[in-house]
Amino acid sequence: MKRIERRTFLKLIGLSGGVAAAAALPSARVLLGSPHSSVVIRAKGGMPAKPLPSMATHVLEGWVDASAGTGKLTSTIFAGQPGATSNIAYPGLTRLISVTEVEKSGDQLRIAGVVTDRSQLLPMESPIVTIVINQVDGTATARLRGNDVGLSLDPDGW
Repeated sequence: MKRIERRTFLKLIGLSGGVAAAAALPSARVLLGSPHSSVVIRAKGGMPAKPLPSMATHVLEGWVDASAGTGKLTSTIFAGQPGATSNIAYPGLTRLISVTEVEKSGDQLRIAGVVTDRSQLLPMESPIVTIVINQVDGTATARLRGNDVGLSLDPDGW
């Protein structure tokens, strides 16, 4: 029997994991709907808003299925300005949003949702979230944390 080196063994394990992941992709597409109805969203903007210097980055990311009217979004505020964002999220400022309705009109996508963990909400913050995405302008406008927020869509997110 031929002896297998550790490096060769690890390469084989990695290759088999990649094959298993590739085999699972078609089933994931069936679960999420057709590729034309499911949209991946990633938008970010500086906080506070211009003209003030940004000290943090607000990131909105997740997926939305426009035909089913469902999806999951995460709104997080990270330390650092846009372009130099760290991976440190400010505690208590992450919101998990469950999408309840998606309405498409022209180049705009209007998303309605509810914050799933209401214990994290600030006193004046509503659990109901509305996000309007304009694909032509590359912007997302939302009322999050009691404030109107304008975010720029990440081209890699679409």
